[in-house]
Order: sequence, then C-alpha cells, then structure tokens
Amino acid sequence: MSKTKICTEEMGKWLKILFWLLIISTVAGIFITEETVEKVPALQLVSTLFVIAYGGVLLKMSACDPACGRYRTAGICKILSAALSAALSLLSGGTGVTAFALVLLALLAAAALDIAGEYQELKGHAAVLQERDLLLSEKWLRLVKWYVGLLAGSAAGVILSALLPLAGVVLVLAAGVGIIVVSVVKIVYLYRTGKDYCVSR
Repeated sequence: MSKTKICTEEMGKWLKILFWLLIISTVAGIFITEETVEKVPALQLVSTLFVIAYGGVLLKMSACDPACGRYRTAGICKILSAALSAALSLLSGGTGVTAFALVLLALLAAAALDIAGEYQELKGHAAVLQERDLLLSEKWLRLVKWYVGLLAGSAAGVILSALLPLAGVVLVLAAGVGIIVVSVVKIVYLYRTGKDYCVSR
C-alpha cells in the first residue's frame, strides 16, 4: 500500500472522528450553561476534555499531512484554550482588583486562542481540499470569515458585559445564535470533507 493511500485513509479516519466530536461539542455547547455547570460542575470538566480531544485529533491530522501546518497550530491553540478556560474557572472565585485583572487577562487569552484555533482549522480544511475539491475548499474559506467574526463578537460581548451588562448580554446572545448556525454549516462541510477522503481511497 502506497504512503499516499495510507495518509488518505488516516486523514479520512481522523476527519470522521472530528466530525463526531464536533457534533457532540456543538450540542453540549447549547445545553451546558453557567446554570447547569453550577448544578453539575463535572460538565465543565467534560466540556474541557472534549476540546482537548478535538485539539488532539487536529494534531493527528497534521501528522497525516505535514504540509498543512495549520492543523498543528489549530490543535495547539485548542488545547491551550481549553487549559486556560479550566484555569479561568478556578480564578473566577477570587475577589479584588488583582483577581478581576487575572480573570480578564485569562479570558482575553482564551478567546484569542479559540479564534486563532478556529481560523487555522478552517483554513487547514480549505488547504487540504484545494486540489481535491476546489468548490468545497472555497466554501471553507467563506466560512472562516463568519466563524471568526462571530467568535470575536461573542468574546467582545463577554468583555463588554463587565462594563455595559445589557449591551454585552445582547451581543453575546446574538453571536451565540450565529455561532450555532455556523457550527451546523461546519458540521455539514466536515462531513463532506471526510466523505471526499473516503471516496478517494
């Protein structure tokens, strides 16, 4: 079996796993709220582990296609973002100006890593499809703008809520609805990307 065929099969396998992880994390993102986390703190840990697993799969995909370093960068960003989010939940219990500054700093860093991770992942999907399915590759590129814009809007809303609570909440809710819609589109594109690799075996 040729090395190219092995890499294609490996990529197809990891894309399929990524597809299911994305579905689970998207559904979890809808139902796991601050209220549910307060009632069941373990949900936060489960959510974090899913993000880490997602990042791990992206790292595996970068090994399948070393030319696409975007997957590696995306995986690292995802894992670091998850780690910072976990640290954020610990820091949020503190009081005082220093604690607030640390929380804000961690929040900004986690948001930046999350946005960078999404950007690199979507760009990676577009890159690996450029010579396989140009139309789907271009769709991934268009999705980048929507996804990154909405994530940035959500992050801005969280930060704004500390200064203007009502405006911040409205922005977060609007961005949240948009992210859900775009996430569904991402799931569809990811399924089609994985299918493309399976067909090419």
